[in-house]
Amino acid sequence: MNRFFCMLLVGSITCILGLSPKQVRIFRFSDLMGDETLMGLDFDTKEDLVKIEKKFEQASVVNECQIENNSNPFCIPKSNLLKLKKNIGNVLKEKVKLLSIQRAVRTLQKSDFQNFNGLSEADLAIAIQRMARLRPLASMIRKVLRARTCPSTVLLTALGLQMESQFPGMKFKNLALSLYRRSVQCGSDAASVQAAYRLGLMEIESGKCDLAEKILSQISADSPSIDYRMRVAYWRFYCAEQQKNIVLRDQLKKWIVKEYPLSLHSLLVRSDSEIQDFMVGKDEDIKINFRSFLDPQLNEVTRAIEILLRRGDSNEAVQLIEPHLERVLKTEVGFQLYWAILFKRCHYMGESFEWMAKVFRLNPQLISKRTLQFMYPQNGFSLIQMLSSSVDPYLTLSVIRQESAFDQNAKSPSGAIGLMQIQFATARNFEKISKKQLYDPKVNIRIGLKYFSRLLHSTGKIEMALAAYNAGPGRLKQWKRRYSTENRLLFIDLLPLRETRDYVSSIARNYYWYLKLYDSMSPALQHLPFFDGTN
Repeated sequence: MNRFFCMLLVGSITCILGLSPKQVRIFRFSDLMGDETLMGLDFDTKEDLVKIEKKFEQASVVNECQIENNSNPFCIPKSNLLKLKKNIGNVLKEKVKLLSIQRAVRTLQKSDFQNFNGLSEADLAIAIQRMARLRPLASMIRKVLRARTCPSTVLLTALGLQMESQFPGMKFKNLALSLYRRSVQCGSDAASVQAAYRLGLMEIESGKCDLAEKILSQISADSPSIDYRMRVAYWRFYCAEQQKNIVLRDQLKKWIVKEYPLSLHSLLVRSDSEIQDFMVGKDEDIKINFRSFLDPQLNEVTRAIEILLRRGDSNEAVQLIEPHLERVLKTEVGFQLYWAILFKRCHYMGESFEWMAKVFRLNPQLISKRTLQFMYPQNGFSLIQMLSSSVDPYLTLSVIRQESAFDQNAKSPSGAIGLMQIQFATARNFEKISKKQLYDPKVNIRIGLKYFSRLLHSTGKIEMALAAYNAGPGRLKQWKRRYSTENRLLFIDLLPLRETRDYVSSIARNYYWYLKLYDSMSPALQHLPFFDGTN
């Protein structure tokens, strides 16, 4: 086709990039949700298909894929030698870990309170526990607090957490507060941020929002501890509201909504009507781009992914997706959404949800009823409704989304199985089944609900049952003894285990969005269990 004529027909950008009008055809989000087979390949030219098929065949030759910096998009390194090296590396890491713990114990015994660089919080906690078995920690803590030079912030924070395990005694609480204050004074690293966070929340628990604001405001919005950014901003918002500081409250609210638009804490700073207004595109059907104009080199990778999916090689397709995600975030929003759909078609739902959350954060205009339904699908809902006699089926759906991302074959490193991630030993307390049967969705959901219902009955509150489901009833009992606050959200954010904090707040968020999207009779946000934050 004559270049001038081409420019007249479809625009100079299309022709310069060598894309035909057929290739740049744009579909809508609902088109791809309604047709799981629809791909960009269906609109490629014959020449492009021949070229990509040739590369696919070349990639089957081992030598072709061993060439360093190979540009063939199908070349996925697979080497038994690499796997062997990885296994050997894991064994060596475990040995190094044990040596590090032993070194930490010896360092503490010598009253050296600074040389803990490179030691993880978990390993240092083990070392402190070993020290506690040898001698009381009180004398060591007094030395740490009186030290003229700053002790390690990692040590100070780890000792504070150890003191928390002895709550609610005031002696231990005062020691924890002193250790956290010293950690904040001595640094600005991840350990001191964690100390500031816990110190701030404990001041809020004591009704001292003025002190909490001074402490929490020192944590930068771009601090190295991503885990605390949203929570710190929320509790500063909470205190600003308590103190009637309207300007600060509104600034924090704006930041939380922008950075974490779908999160539980973001929902809690807004009214139901504000959330409705926030979904500006609630009835809009977003356009999808099969190919990118901004980064045309990604188009060949996209074709490679599509061909692998057509051939049923979803695991290989995912390995092609992951290395290019950061580049895709810089392309057209319609192309970013298409990659979320490709993720889903690889049956990697959890990764697809994470990807969509990133896309939403960068492009809040994409948040609509249709895109949220992609984020919060109703997979297997008819079965869930049938089995959920004592639990709201939307809450069950929320748990399954978080536990397994709807993968009935999911198995965690700790051995939890299936949709609701149940330990086999736990399942056997309810039904005499085989491990294989636990992968059956009907069996898994039935037993999971029996267990969750028991936890809900014994704890009396949804968030407590969720925390017990994730961390175990024994840990929950310890935490309830330590933290006596009546503020339900504050209790969850005080939990020392990040996994459980994230788990409970994520399921609460899921629950809200499922009700918002699918239940026309759903109550307002402030009337939902747990969302009121206080009772």
